[in-house]
Amino acid sequence: MKQKKSQQYLTALLAVIAGVLMVFLIYHQLMSLKAARQEALSLESALTQTNSQLQSLVKLQKQAVNIQEQIDKLEQVMPAEPLEDLLIKDLQANASIHDLHLLEISFDDYINQKDYGEIPFNFTLEGQYLGLLDFLKDLQRGPRAVLIKEIKITKEEPDLPIITINVTASTFFTNE
Repeated sequence: MKQKKSQQYLTALLAVIAGVLMVFLIYHQLMSLKAARQEALSLESALTQTNSQLQSLVKLQKQAVNIQEQIDKLEQVMPAEPLEDLLIKDLQANASIHDLHLLEISFDDYINQKDYGEIPFNFTLEGQYLGLLDFLKDLQRGPRAVLIKEIKITKEEPDLPIITINVTASTFFTNE
């Protein structure tokens, strides 16, 4: 009987020890699960932040393309060098489009400003009045900045629809 009680006592003690061990293991598993969930939330937050940064970088990349296009346009409007030869070609091409004759073009000395240079020039065109108007409109809309300072219109022959236009203007370069 003592042996039975001792066996029962030992069995009960082992059951209690096994129960405590099971509770400890379950508690340890719950704490590990809680830590894993916390780490998953932290990783999810980091992933959200990384996605936000990636979207910002994609937007910046798209903006960089637009900014480069604007820089290219500005370099046409105000090139880094005088490029008088290209200005002459542009004026001749524009005159031809509007059935005008570019009779003369002359450049004055550059006027150096702090951040840019100014190229004063004069040119003479001959043609019909509407062609001259269209020429001037296209000149103002053209790829290069041109400031028209003075226009003189004369008509040599009263019977013909041909007029002569003398233009005093300036264009610019960035003086780099």
